[in-house]
Amino acid sequence: MFRLLLGSLIFLMLAYPASADYSAGASAYSDGDYKTAQREYLASAKDGDQRSQFGLAVMYHTGRGVTKDYTKARGWYIKAAEQGYAKAQNNLGIMYRRGQGVERNPREAFSWIWLASMQGYARAEMNLAEMYLRGEGIAKDPALAYAWLEFAVTDLPGKSRDKAENKRNEIANELSEDEILRAKRMAKGLRNARE
Repeated sequence: MFRLLLGSLIFLMLAYPASADYSAGASAYSDGDYKTAQREYLASAKDGDQRSQFGLAVMYHTGRGVTKDYTKARGWYIKAAEQGYAKAQNNLGIMYRRGQGVERNPREAFSWIWLASMQGYARAEMNLAEMYLRGEGIAKDPALAYAWLEFAVTDLPGKSRDKAENKRNEIANELSEDEILRAKRMAKGLRNARE
C-alpha cells in the first residue's frame, strides 16, 4: 500500500510541475515581483504550459517587468494560441490588428480573434464586433457586429458590459427591424455552433 501511495505521489509531482510554476508566476506577477514571475513562467512555458506562455507574452507585450519586445511577445502568444488558448489568440489578433511587431494584417487579426470568440472569450467577442462594424479584415456587416455584441453583453463584466450594450444599442438604431431579427438569428446560430 505504501509503495502504491508513494508511486502515486511521485506521478502527481512529475505530471503537474508546470501548474505549480504557473501559480507561483501568477502570484509573483500579482505582487509586482516581475523577476520571479518571469522565472516561474519561463520554467513552465518551456514545458508547454499555455497559461505561462501567455503570462510571458503579456509581460513582453506590455513591458511590465521586462523590456518591451513585440517579437518575443508574439512568439509566446503563438505558442499558447496554437494550443487553443483563447486569451493568447485574442492578443495575437490585436498585435496583427495594430501592427505591433508584425506587419499590420487585418485578415490575420480577424482569424485569431474569431478563434477566441468561438471559445466564448468576451474581449474577443467585443473585438470581433468592432471588426465587423468597421469592415476590418472581413466584409462590413453591422448585423453580425450586433450578433457578437449580444454575446459580449452577456459575457463581459461591469463597465465593459455597459460599453458593449451601448454599442449594441447604437447599432440597433441604425438597423431595420428585419436586420435586427437577422442578427438575433445569427447570434442563436453562433451560440449553437459554439456549444
